[in-house]
Amino acid sequence: MRRLSLLVLALAVGLTLFSASSATRTKADRNVRAGHATVERSEVKQAKKLFRKAVRQYRSAKGTSSASGGDLCAIGVLSGPAASFDIRIGLFNVASSAVNYGIVDPFRAFGGRSLLIESVFSPAPPAGGTLDVLYPASGTSGKGPAVLGFTSFDRFESASFNTDPDTYDDPAFGVTVVDMDGTEIQLVYAGELRCSGTLRFEAALNASIAFITQTSPTP
Repeated sequence: MRRLSLLVLALAVGLTLFSASSATRTKADRNVRAGHATVERSEVKQAKKLFRKAVRQYRSAKGTSSASGGDLCAIGVLSGPAASFDIRIGLFNVASSAVNYGIVDPFRAFGGRSLLIESVFSPAPPAGGTLDVLYPASGTSGKGPAVLGFTSFDRFESASFNTDPDTYDDPAFGVTVVDMDGTEIQLVYAGELRCSGTLRFEAALNASIAFITQTSPTP
């Protein structure tokens, strides 16, 4: 297992957290409106504390079903409260390789009622890198997982973005943070490393956490 004390230090000094852009959209359901809220410095400070707590939780849970599998590759966080419509996901890479692609798949979330990602907006790329929304394309309504492309998403760097999850029946459906439980986050790294984790709401942290661990090469 990686040296998590080093990870805690890196998260404390190196995170580029949750800076939402002021982009506007003509269609705005509750997830879109909530996602355009301005993030204050105090919220950034709170987010740093949250990730340190998540690391400690991973360390204590290592060896249980919630944190089993290969090495920790990254941490995904969706800040609460549980009833919030602000579906902004932060990814924090702790692997030695760079993340090239990310997939956010909520099909099994919301009780398995096949949520989709209609749009991705307000991206905050890793420092010195880029975050491109490969699917759904800008101006279109997505009907499946979100696919993201990154450059320079290196170890101890972070990226974040808002999503507008909806149902196939209602393109203006308001999904909450806790509704996203079961969402799978998959990361494709440079080279052979592949990793996956699932969002679960943690009441003690007031956030949903995905411990994204190695799936290939076989741990």
